Amino acid sequence: MTRSIKYLLTFLLFGLSSAVFAEGGGFRFNYNKFNLYLEFNDNVPEKGDEVTGMGYIRDPSGFFYDLISLIQANQETISRSKQHIYIRTDNLNQAIWLKQQEPVSKWFLKLYNLKHFDDKLLLQSTCKALNIKDCTPPDSTYIYVSDIPLDNHKVDLIEFGCFPCSNELRFTLTDRCSSGDTSARKPTFKKVMVTRKTIQQYFQKLVW
Repeated sequence: MTRSIKYLLTFLLFGLSSAVFAEGGGFRFNYNKFNLYLEFNDNVPEKGDEVTGMGYIRDPSGFFYDLISLIQANQETISRSKQHIYIRTDNLNQAIWLKQQEPVSKWFLKLYNLKHFDDKLLLQSTCKALNIKDCTPPDSTYIYVSDIPLDNHKVDLIEFGCFPCSNELRFTLTDRCSSGDTSARKPTFKKVMVTRKTIQQYFQKLVW
């Protein structure tokens, strides 16, 4: 293999990989051993969304708020869960997936060739996956805001933005914090009540 071909393959491997990540976003929740990650493929033409109704994913007042409020309302169940949930909302390829990856692999939703995004179907499917009986999001909920970044601490982290990116890692579901480094300063948490409207003061809309 010539040197020029090696350079070309390296560029394609890393260049395309970076481009894919740069045009996607989503959010992630960690709560003890529970993990939920939503990946949003937002690689769409300038004319706009391929699937109508994607504002439910883009705006933090939509699915993001619904999940935070339902997790907080069902803390006892979620805090004991060992589930790893993966959700993919694919604007470009017009698809939605919802899958439990651990402790056993299990599909809850797999839709293709969508024209309109049904937010109620996604929310109900997620509640089923999480064993949440009452799937009505409360009118208000709460988060914790740290005075320092939390990437060096074990916390119940909330991430919202693009992946991988330097997101503002200051938001959590609880004020739990443990660190093996006794010399590191532990964060000070402030409990903040939020509604569907006020959560937008802390998290920005997913736009690329």
